[in-house]
Amino acid sequence: MKTTFKFSAVAFTLLLSATVLFTSMKPADEGGYDWMKGRLDSSKAFTIEVLEAMPADSYDFKPNDDQRTFAAQAYHIAYSIDYFKRALKEGASAKWAPGDENSKSKAELVKWASEQFDEINAFILEQEASDAFTGGIISFLDHNTHHRGQVVTYLRMKEIISQTKRKVAIGAVHSSLSRLQEKGFLKSDLAEATHERGGRRKRLFSITANGKKAMEKNHELRNGLFNQIPEMALKGLNLSGL
Repeated sequence: MKTTFKFSAVAFTLLLSATVLFTSMKPADEGGYDWMKGRLDSSKAFTIEVLEAMPADSYDFKPNDDQRTFAAQAYHIAYSIDYFKRALKEGASAKWAPGDENSKSKAELVKWASEQFDEINAFILEQEASDAFTGGIISFLDHNTHHRGQVVTYLRMKEIISQTKRKVAIGAVHSSLSRLQEKGFLKSDLAEATHERGGRRKRLFSITANGKKAMEKNHELRNGLFNQIPEMALKGLNLSGL
């Protein structure tokens, strides 16, 4: 059983110079990184989705003169994956020499990033677990998430992703649905298996009578609070996104 959603990216901060984490790698007695496969696959899927979203003729867009172009950000993301792969293998001896970050087209960058993800993810899944190696993986994922968050901002500035149609993480969706079902506001049933889903069954959620009452009560409460705000205080405000 699997529920399919599209995702967006949340930005994190990271120190790129974390190669010190890789210099003392030693294999653990047992265990690998199969438990991380979903996270690695998601990082690739999220990033490629973002790179695909920007039209090719807007890859030269940048917020201001001090920022990278979207193409340069995409280049940095792809090259960084290659760098982290080499750092995980070679330690601090891995060289950072990215070259011209505005030298590739959209098609080339998407292909390059996809290939680099496949290579580093496969390499990680082949390794035995160790604290230092895990630290290196976290640095790689944080760096990728940080720059993916930046390019999502570029998409928003180009109005390709609007604030009112933002995407959410699957974990947040599942947690919210579970809590609402526990409270009796939702109910769920399994649909029939379908060929399109490879024989898997989809879980369908629907609102209950108590859920509808709670929704109506919250709607009334919100409107009541809003109506108490003096009209003068609202002048000049853009409330279209509320």
